[in-house]
Amino acid sequence: MKGRRERAQAFLDLLRDQQKILEVLGNKFDNLKVNVEDLAEAVQLAVIRDAEAFNDNKRDRYLKILGNAVRSSDQIDDLASFIRDVEMLGERDIAVLKILNLVMNKDGDWEQQTVKGRLHPSVFIQRRQELILEIAKTLGMNAKQVPSVYYDAPAPFSHEEGYSICARLQGFGLAHEIELSAREVPLGEYCFRPSKRGLLLLRLIGEAVPNWKRYVVPENT
Repeated sequence: MKGRRERAQAFLDLLRDQQKILEVLGNKFDNLKVNVEDLAEAVQLAVIRDAEAFNDNKRDRYLKILGNAVRSSDQIDDLASFIRDVEMLGERDIAVLKILNLVMNKDGDWEQQTVKGRLHPSVFIQRRQELILEIAKTLGMNAKQVPSVYYDAPAPFSHEEGYSICARLQGFGLAHEIELSAREVPLGEYCFRPSKRGLLLLRLIGEAVPNWKRYVVPENT
């Protein structure tokens, strides 16, 4: 019990000194983009989860989520749910979410679209092999790109692990699957993109997210 109390106090000290959350709240309280009650619930939940888990990687994400939420210029609803997500997601889940952002959310994607403000699924589909390869590398597999002359040949490594993590992220509302033909096990191709919620989580933990404003649709449109 003593260890948990000490860790909880250390978390609150970091929230005050590292994230300067009290200072930010004092300066922009009237312009917060997060509900005060939701913020309080998120802080309480983060303190409890951090004290229980003793996981410094997750602690760092909790702190960043709370600090970036109070600084956000975009509305954030149900902040506590992002704390719950981080508590349940593993390191491989977070790593794959970052790959989805890297491969499926590139600068300039929207500029070449014929319909303004919309992104065609083909943009994602044409990158499916790049996505599969990068996820496999991130998961520590001995993955190699298939030569273009064998475009339709399956890559010589299992796709099941990457697909499973992407599907898990979809279960949290952090990714969306782009439909292809029925998959062959274990080498069938798959295609996912990060959801708006997934991109918001990445922003909250301090990741660069290109094209973010494309996902923020004004309420009067």
